Amino acid sequence: MVQQPISDHEWRGSAPRRRPRSIGGYEVLEAERAVPGAQSTVYKARDPRTGKLVALKVLEDPFASFAQSLFAAFLRDSDEEELRREARLLSTLEHPNVVKVFGSGEDPEYGTYEVMEWVEGRDLESVLRERGPLSPAEAVGICREVLRGLEAVHRAGIVHRDVKPANILLDGSGHAKLCDFGVAGLVERGAQEALARGTPLYMAPEQRDPERAKEIGPAADIYAVGAVLFEMVTGRPYRAPADLASAALLIPGPLRGVIARAMQERPEDRFASAGEMEAALAGFSSLSL
Repeated sequence: MVQQPISDHEWRGSAPRRRPRSIGGYEVLEAERAVPGAQSTVYKARDPRTGKLVALKVLEDPFASFAQSLFAAFLRDSDEEELRREARLLSTLEHPNVVKVFGSGEDPEYGTYEVMEWVEGRDLESVLRERGPLSPAEAVGICREVLRGLEAVHRAGIVHRDVKPANILLDGSGHAKLCDFGVAGLVERGAQEALARGTPLYMAPEQRDPERAKEIGPAADIYAVGAVLFEMVTGRPYRAPADLASAALLIPGPLRGVIARAMQERPEDRFASAGEMEAALAGFSSLSL
């Protein structure tokens, strides 16, 4: 169920290990894509039954069992069935703004793997690195699609907890797809029992404070979207509240207000849902920005 953004430009890494010929019966087509510090490796592969391209995500430890996979870092070790239920939950989630997870399995040699939609595209982090800041209208358009995906994810009972440019994939048509649920948690219990994890620049205050772990919920993702929107428009990451004021010339006033609300210190002071924030952004047309 946990997934990683997949795109052609991401195939990289030093001293790659031997590329497998197949994993779980899937024909591996491309060399591995390794991300420094990641817990997994992703391969471009073909489903022999359908002939369609898929992405296979394999845990770095080839002997890792499903019970030791990514979610076990955040849920109790004995909660194997909870882990499997979560995997089934994401595999049934169908939304154009969320990378599709088809399922998972065990390979005798390579261990746990997940089968995901193969997406031709680029992640937002790479786009920002090459292009610099986006126009407010383009940034709002991407954010609205991310928020639509998050609304579906939250309704499914899941908190992403690591929304950031690297986890937003832009497909060939420029549409955004939310991906990589590697530190996600269940709304009802996983996020509360989990250690605060994510990417510091995009983590909500409650994620950074162990004393506030029980506050982690959908509002943490809202905060992260605000940070991503700030970065898209300014070309630099959000680091402190003073950044918003200093970017007054780069961000139209009403849009600053949306970002400020999304990034309030207290979760209850942010937008009540991803859908509510998306609706707030719907009022920003290309003419008004």
